[in-house]
Amino acid sequence: MEGKKKEILKKIDLLNKEKEKLSRWLLKSDITPQSVNYINIHIDDYAEKERELQEQLWEIEDKITSIQHKNYNAGGLSDYLKDFVNAFNNDLDDGEKKLLIESLIDKVVIKENKKVTVT
Repeated sequence: MEGKKKEILKKIDLLNKEKEKLSRWLLKSDITPQSVNYINIHIDDYAEKERELQEQLWEIEDKITSIQHKNYNAGGLSDYLKDFVNAFNNDLDDGEKKLLIESLIDKVVIKENKKVTVT
């Protein structure tokens, strides 16, 4: 994924360089209207290709982020949960605990087999 990301970034960079070259041609004083049309068409084509590559880049970045979140360090997560439990038990008074729980939990269902469903 990271390799694909680098490849796409490289292609986007090359397209930008090509657009810059064409744009410099537009600044020349002796340019003909036909040349302007030709250059503008190519700049538009490059911009469309860049837009497509940018969308691909976003998709790849989303996948990379998703993978990173799935591989989140279990030990680190465990430490965060322990810190939360300690803060919940030691730092909050009963009213604050109740407000926090009410804001997180919509419904609790306890079934006959002592199975609890929290929504």
